[in-house]
Amino acid sequence: MLLAIVLCAIAAGGGIGGGGLLLPMLILLLSFTPHEASPLANATVLGGAAASLALNAGKRHPSGRKPLISYEVALMMEPMTVAGALAGVLLNRIFPGWLITVLLVAVLGITTQRTLKKGLEGWRKESAAASIAAAQPDASASLLSPAQEGSKVAGRGGTIAHVGMTSDDHEYAALLAAEASEPAFDVAALVISLVLVTAVSVLKGPNRERSPLHVRCGSREYWALLFLQLLLLLGVSLGIRRTLLKRHERRKACKRWDFLPDDVVWTPSSSIQYPLLCAVAGLCAGLFGIGGGIVKGPLMLEMGMQPTVASATSSFMIFFTALSATLQFAMLGDIRLGYAGVLFVAGLVGTAVGQYVVGAMLKRSGRQSLIVLLIAFII
Repeated sequence: MLLAIVLCAIAAGGGIGGGGLLLPMLILLLSFTPHEASPLANATVLGGAAASLALNAGKRHPSGRKPLISYEVALMMEPMTVAGALAGVLLNRIFPGWLITVLLVAVLGITTQRTLKKGLEGWRKESAAASIAAAQPDASASLLSPAQEGSKVAGRGGTIAHVGMTSDDHEYAALLAAEASEPAFDVAALVISLVLVTAVSVLKGPNRERSPLHVRCGSREYWALLFLQLLLLLGVSLGIRRTLLKRHERRKACKRWDFLPDDVVWTPSSSIQYPLLCAVAGLCAGLFGIGGGIVKGPLMLEMGMQPTVASATSSFMIFFTALSATLQFAMLGDIRLGYAGVLFVAGLVGTAVGQYVVGAMLKRSGRQSLIVLLIAFII
């Protein structure tokens, strides 16, 4: 229990869930098989994700003009992650334990190399910036862009009003206000996706023959319900893609709109590429019990997102992925509820402690690359 809390605390700063640490602990120390350990690791990750969501929901982006969690990125990427998790849970039941272990080592090895490279690049850039600042102590702070300046008003809930505003000015103010507010539509779409998937899981019923809702695993009815889940998620993902492409075109059409350096640009190609990569992350989550953050965290860093934003967004998405995978394991009768309850609490406590400690470290050092290096260390 104590070790699980410590591992979740270490993982919390990177926003990657900690499944990659928990899975070996469950196998090596508690002698669970890989098939037993994966559902329990998911339950622990779920507790940590719940704590992260509660802690990050009210925080702001470093620019001050929008929430810290990138709800647009989560909305675009999470439905396909959940679809991948459904397939991963099934593969977990099919693959032998040795194959699951070998694949886990391969995934973590490749991800470690890419993330460590990204972290060292960030560290060097921060060191160079610190040297320049030390050499020019009287230099003024960097100027905010017009959009960032306006966001200070929008972030406080204020209004932007000038005499003789043009139609482009009105559109700019409307876009700032929309970005600064909590995007209820994005969160609602994710919740609806999860509810739909869960409802179909309930129709499949638990994996117990005496259950009146039981649908035999492998039967035509079972596969029909599984494909229904995947089609629902695919349909939701395509609808989200269309919505985000329209949002991007509207912002691009506004002459005053200034994209932030870490804004994700939604193009016809990127809005397909990123969700497909997240389907692979979901597959790893269901197959290995690692929550998907170990893959999605580094992916968002490569998309150009700031480490603190990537960490918070990854934790937000992990909540949905881990909840979906845990429910699937429960419906299949593969999760030991006594252990799962204890480990859920361990994840909750450990993540709350870890986020506080890492937040204090970042505030003291001013180096966001510490998060990236921490992710690489964990993986």
